[in-house]
Amino acid sequence: MKNYYEILEVNEKASQDTISKVFKMHMKKWHPDLYQGEEKIVAENKTKELSEAYNILSDENKRKEYDTELSQQNLTTNYEIENLRQENEMLKKDIEKRNLIISNLINPSSETYKKIIYDTLKEENNNNINNNINTNSDNYYYDNYNNQEEYETENNNNVYKQRFYNNAIALLIKLLISSLILIIGCFFIFILLTNIPIFK
Repeated sequence: MKNYYEILEVNEKASQDTISKVFKMHMKKWHPDLYQGEEKIVAENKTKELSEAYNILSDENKRKEYDTELSQQNLTTNYEIENLRQENEMLKKDIEKRNLIISNLINPSSETYKKIIYDTLKEENNNNINNNINTNSDNYYYDNYNNQEEYETENNNNVYKQRFYNNAIALLIKLLISSLILIIGCFFIFILLTNIPIFK
């Protein structure tokens, strides 16, 4: 929807006399006979646009109807802007939450990390409309939160065990190789000292 007030460059509360004077001033400025070539085409389009705006704003009844439509459009635009602002705020909070999670991954036992896990579980379950569990009870979220903590503890223990086994196996292999090298070395030293021929 065109904003005829902006086209005529007048205020929305401008009087009919002001609108008429401004319209005449613009028409003189943009008269097609004053231009040539492409500029003439631009001037013709501008005068058509000005005439359309003046035709509406110079008539009191048409202007009232137009003002009503324009105010409704402005309300709709403001509503959409407010929705976009709220969505933007939600996205910012979500990004901040994810950044906190990432920053606290180094220390998953921190209170900040625990609170984030708890809040995330609560939010996810509130958004799940098919969930038959009574989400009004904080015990449910604390149970999930505790299960999450137990899972992380168990997972960390498994990682430590695996590292221990890997290190133990590597150490055992090194000991076996060292022992084998030592035995071979002792064998050759014994041969050299006793002058026993190895190959005939």
